[in-house]
Amino acid sequence: MKIKFVGLVLWLVFGLLWGQRASAANVLVGDGTPASCNEAAFDNALAAAQSDLGGVITFNCGDATHTIDIYTTSVIYTQVEIDGGDKIRLFAQGSAPLFVKSRFFAVNPGGWLTLRNITLEGARSPAGDGWGSQGGSIVVWGSADPEERTGLELFSTIILNSASTAWGGAIANEGASVRIENSLITGSSAKWGGGYSGANGADAFINSTVTASTSEQGGGGVRFWNSLNSQISDGSVISGNSTTGAGGGIENVGGVVAIRGSYIENNSATQWGGGVKNSNNDSRVATILVENSRISGNSSDANGGGVDSNGTLSLQDTRVSGNSAAGFGGGILHWGGQLRLIGVTVTDNQANAGGGLYANGGGALIDRATISDNRAVEGAGLFLTEIAGANAENWVTITATGITGNKATTGAGGIVASRAYVTLHNTEVSGNSWGVYLSPTASGGSYVVVTQSSVHNNTGGGFFNGAQGTLLLGNTTVSQNSGWGVWVGQDSIYTQLKFSTVRGNTTGQVQRTGGQLALEAVAIDAGGAPVANCVAAGGLPVVSSLDSWSSDASCGQPIRVSSNFNLGPLDLNGGTTPNHMPQAGSVLIDAANDCSGYALDQRGANRPSGAKCDVGAAEYGAVMTQEIYLPMVVR
Repeated sequence: MKIKFVGLVLWLVFGLLWGQRASAANVLVGDGTPASCNEAAFDNALAAAQSDLGGVITFNCGDATHTIDIYTTSVIYTQVEIDGGDKIRLFAQGSAPLFVKSRFFAVNPGGWLTLRNITLEGARSPAGDGWGSQGGSIVVWGSADPEERTGLELFSTIILNSASTAWGGAIANEGASVRIENSLITGSSAKWGGGYSGANGADAFINSTVTASTSEQGGGGVRFWNSLNSQISDGSVISGNSTTGAGGGIENVGGVVAIRGSYIENNSATQWGGGVKNSNNDSRVATILVENSRISGNSSDANGGGVDSNGTLSLQDTRVSGNSAAGFGGGILHWGGQLRLIGVTVTDNQANAGGGLYANGGGALIDRATISDNRAVEGAGLFLTEIAGANAENWVTITATGITGNKATTGAGGIVASRAYVTLHNTEVSGNSWGVYLSPTASGGSYVVVTQSSVHNNTGGGFFNGAQGTLLLGNTTVSQNSGWGVWVGQDSIYTQLKFSTVRGNTTGQVQRTGGQLALEAVAIDAGGAPVANCVAAGGLPVVSSLDSWSSDASCGQPIRVSSNFNLGPLDLNGGTTPNHMPQAGSVLIDAANDCSGYALDQRGANRPSGAKCDVGAAEYGAVMTQEIYLPMVVR
């Protein structure tokens, strides 16, 4: 019993995080009449609540909603809770002769303020009052002493039409802890962080709505600067905010922020990052994790309509849709740092370049994503540039992803790789204006590796390997594109196709105007179209190793010729990307003498299924296997 008693005493003295703290006084404002509830009565109650260990202030002002005019800032230096009971509105007023309004609360180091069920309206942060013109309604100053906890909690609280000439139109948090739950911040404005601003080691948990707020320099709704472990989560809505700077909805500079289960919608920025801006500063890398959220309808007059980042950015199971940018990156602009898009849908965004994603520098992993129906002048789906180097971490790796229906007015709609090192695996590129387009910059060309993928039904063509480009295809189907299947450009370096199928592209299957071209165990078939399979401008020969087949003689020696390809229609055939399966009697079956390094076909089925491997992307007769885990039964 002694131990329990001591524990109870410690709980009463020190409390627990987020609201379970000691309370020495319960103070009531008012005697049941509206006239008894004024600023003087409120100030007296606050003084009484802070006279010892702090306390809880409630109101008895009658049955109707009551407004208390507030003329001065209340300083919080201990633990105080104020509960308005959904009937109290604090309204900021200015005193004669200048009628300058004031903020409502300043929480000093060691203070902890909890607000419940109350409305704060019309406050302004005055200049020269000792708190740095920050926090239109509330400013919270943390302590350098980690034992001196300082914080602010809002539960079911509304802050309206608040303004600051510096940070935090409604709330400014300097190195303290803030929790905002089921609350609303609207119509606020500041130079930085129109609704909320947290800086210098501050942390925040926000589960609320921040809307219709503005800033001059950054963070129309919310701004984090060197903040630690801040969260926006659990159905939060950051919408309809704007800035003439960067980050219309949220700006993170050098902080660590997680956004979970939230909606970042219809925000705008004159500069970069209509929805979210994530940027490093001189001392720290900015990091944002977004999970199970929606970033939609945001816009930028410059770049990064949905998200702009030069730090570390990770999006998981999130939808990025309907965003726009006048420049680069309608959905996402990433320039430097590391990017991860896992289970993400990027759709219906638009920009001048990179309608879905524009990535410049750094490395990226895109897995199980959908990049669809984006629009741009060039690179409507993905525009990847200046991403190169010996370190694979600086490459773009795309796996198990669909890149579909993206339309560009002049350049490629699916993927533009402009001096980019890119790998595509188990990925489908279809229905775009052009599929994959390799182009150079002044510093060099692109290097693209495609395995177990399908590039089909694009207008303009499947692949274009431009100046200084290297393109390697393995276990890949290139089919039914309007244009050439694979175009090897005049100044390209090297193009290689192995165990791949190029079929039914309307202008032709392979065109070579320069560079080196190597074909191994490739099936080249017009699919009944009245076009030549291969064209080599200027008499340049198509170079091949062994075991490739063409349905006509246009590809030249040593490629074998047969009209008996007998390929099935474009279908999944048990895999995840469309392919053409050889049918019984096809000349392609058991026609490859060496399939070293290609033990699996495009679908992931084992090679060979017969005496030897089949030519082309799909192995006839190979059985797809799938692991099935049964529940354990204990008898």
